Amino acid sequence: MNSPACKILIVNNEDEIRDRLAGILNQSGFSTYITDTGESAQKYLDKEPVGLVLYTINVENENEKEFIREIKVSNPEVAVIVLAKPETRLNSISLVQVGVDSFLPVNVDRNFLVSNITAVLEKHQITVGEHDIIKNLERSLENRTLEFDLCKKMREQNFSETIKAFVGLLDTRDRFLGSHLKRVATFSKAISERYDLKDRVKHEIEIAALLHDIGKIGIPDIILQKTQDYFALSRLTNKERDIVRKHPIIGQEAVEMIDVLKHIGIYIRHHHEHFDGSGYPDGLKGFYIPLGSRILRVADAYDRIVFGVEKVKQMSARELFLKHLKKYTGYLYDPEVVKYFLSFLKEMQKKESAREKRTSVDNLTPGMVLSRDVLTRGGVLLISQFETINENEIKRLKRFQRANLLIDGITIYESPKFLIPSPKRSVKKDGAEEEHHEEIGFDKVCKKIDDTKDLHTLPKVYHLALSLLSDPKSTRDDIVSVLKRDQVITTKILRIVNSSLFGFSRTITTIDDAIPLLGFNEIRNIVTSVSILKLMGDGTNHDIFDRQAFWKHSIGCAIVTKIVAKYIGISKNEEYFTAGLLHDIGKLVLDQLFPDEFRKLINLVNSQSIHYRKAEREIFGQPHQEIGAYLLTKWNIPGIIVDAVRFHHSPVDSAVDPFLVSAVHVGDIITHMLAIGDSGERNVPKLEDYAERQLGIGLVDLDQLVPDIDEQLQESEDLLVLGD
Repeated sequence: MNSPACKILIVNNEDEIRDRLAGILNQSGFSTYITDTGESAQKYLDKEPVGLVLYTINVENENEKEFIREIKVSNPEVAVIVLAKPETRLNSISLVQVGVDSFLPVNVDRNFLVSNITAVLEKHQITVGEHDIIKNLERSLENRTLEFDLCKKMREQNFSETIKAFVGLLDTRDRFLGSHLKRVATFSKAISERYDLKDRVKHEIEIAALLHDIGKIGIPDIILQKTQDYFALSRLTNKERDIVRKHPIIGQEAVEMIDVLKHIGIYIRHHHEHFDGSGYPDGLKGFYIPLGSRILRVADAYDRIVFGVEKVKQMSARELFLKHLKKYTGYLYDPEVVKYFLSFLKEMQKKESAREKRTSVDNLTPGMVLSRDVLTRGGVLLISQFETINENEIKRLKRFQRANLLIDGITIYESPKFLIPSPKRSVKKDGAEEEHHEEIGFDKVCKKIDDTKDLHTLPKVYHLALSLLSDPKSTRDDIVSVLKRDQVITTKILRIVNSSLFGFSRTITTIDDAIPLLGFNEIRNIVTSVSILKLMGDGTNHDIFDRQAFWKHSIGCAIVTKIVAKYIGISKNEEYFTAGLLHDIGKLVLDQLFPDEFRKLINLVNSQSIHYRKAEREIFGQPHQEIGAYLLTKWNIPGIIVDAVRFHHSPVDSAVDPFLVSAVHVGDIITHMLAIGDSGERNVPKLEDYAERQLGIGLVDLDQLVPDIDEQLQESEDLLVLGD
């Protein structure tokens, strides 16, 4: 009997009693260990697993209950049996509430002692077995989810092929239009790769590019031919111009009739909007234009200017486009999109100067880059120049080859590099290149979190308080007695309670007064916030990451998130402040556990203007939201908060509370736009259309919140010391 379930820890300070108990249990096949105090027992439990604690109580008091409560919180798989002397009066209800499994007199009969211990252990083994079953079910569900994701990915790939085949049919009507759509898709895909976007969003932008001019199907040929010359659009008559300007709306209506395409309709509608607000059909301005539309705007203009002329004139047309781009950046085009597109052009020029070689379809491998268009025997464009070949494209080409519809030979560049910047090199400010450090990887980050005891273990007061706050039988006095043991947490709770977040007409001076005014749910979320911030508050500031500015951003996001919840009429909004406060907790993890690599990450973001989360993936394998979610899960933070932290940059992926995660998403963006503190990001995150739809608000509505935000921030400046 060497398993933990057969090991019993006897806690008793009288030699005669504990020797008797140990003798009985050892003869019955159990392994026994002896300590004389609760403190020494807790130290033993931290080192060695046991199945049961046999604890003798002489006089029931709060210290005895606290010891039992701590055992059950830190070792939930351990059973506890209380032994009491005849003169000891026990409140069995209060002891059951803290986790006691059974009660026995200290002079219990030998047979009854053994049978009672055996029954309690069997009960716990059944409970552990139930937990194992639940874990197996969760694992099975996880596997099913992976299978579903794989099927979904395959469906998306097949759908993409169908769209490309459909676009190919346009070549039979207008050779330029069909090829134009495919090239714009290639260029848009390359630009979107330079942003830190979900694969789903990149895929949506690519499909939108393939279909962005689908509304032109109804335009008469004579007008359509005029639109091929980018600079000749001004020669259209007013009537012709009105017809052309309807095609984004017609395109949106066409794709939104198909359920799987409904998310891309907004990109198609606005791909002719101008950054200064002078475009059509709605005259949107700046960042009110969806990012996908801003990307399409640049890619579309480039293809029309450069590929709308004969091949011999394309070099001159490219120079003309660069002058046009320089003149109209900030007016017609988003400066950030232009920056990334120019980076793409440089990559293309490198490819154009590289050597070409011919190869067969059978010799293609993923990662090769086409140096020339791939056409069918009938002249229909299948894949455009500069496209990076993937496995799906290779399968598609093989099908055309087997049907004898493909012109023999594929032309590729000898250097099979992708058209996105290599993550393995970085650039110093003096222009010299240096080798990038090796990626650490998400597994190593998780292991570091697991191995760092001070980081993955929250204060005992936190666990005790949450245990009571989650127990409907707990009283206010029970909770107050626990919270008062940590004066730092108590002080910070009172500071938050008296801030403008709650707006009480009188000053709250004690925890006793705060609890009935706020309620258990609100107190629980505040305790969670201040406990985590207390734990994460230590750390060394360095010149490129201002910890105080980071706390200001976090608190700003918490305040804005709660204001958004109130604005849209969500009454039960206790989690909104906490979720907003903790949304970037993963950045603090990286700063504390990997200070050197974190410094390199900030340098990479600043020197290359790379998106923050893209840099995190290159160095740490996963972005801060996944790292933060991992830590919060280890801390047993409620799943609704973990979900909001994990998906605050992609609320559409949340399956728990879309309103909460959307509010945090919007709160984070507003905090960036108003320059409240500094999160380390150098670019304002993209506002997801999904979040706007969920909350029923847009950027125009959010402008109305700015006065409330400014007022609450000014009145809540002292909350910044939460990070001290």
